[in-house]
Amino acid sequence: MKKEFMESYRKPTTDEIRIIRYLAEKANCRLGDSWENELIVKPLTDMRIGPIALSFTSEYTEKGCGFSASDCSFYDTDNIPVALYLLVDEEGTPYELDMWKVDDSPINTIPSCDKFEDIPLLRG
Repeated sequence: MKKEFMESYRKPTTDEIRIIRYLAEKANCRLGDSWENELIVKPLTDMRIGPIALSFTSEYTEKGCGFSASDCSFYDTDNIPVALYLLVDEEGTPYELDMWKVDDSPINTIPSCDKFEDIPLLRG
C-alpha cells in the first residue's frame, strides 16, 4: 500500500458503514459478504464534512469518473440539511461516499436511517 495513503486511511466509522449499507441497498448495489471487514476509507478533505474515498482492497487506487448510484438527506441537530451520495465506478463498485452539509459546517449527528429522506429529483 502506498505510504501516503497508509498514513491517511482508516477503518470506517459505524455511521459511515450504516450510510454505505443504506445507500448500497437503495441502489441494489452488491457489496460482498465481508465488505465491512475489507473496507478502508480515506477522507478527501481535512474537515469533518465532505467526501471519503472507499477501497475494498489493501491497495488504494484513484478512480476516474463514475456516477451517483443513490442519495438521501437528513436534517442535522441544528436543522441544517445534509445530503449523502454514494458514487460508483463503471463496474458499479462504490468508490466514494460524499456527505455535504449545505452551509459547509461540520455534521453534528447522523440520525438513524429511518430519518433519511429521498432527495427530490429536479426536473428542468
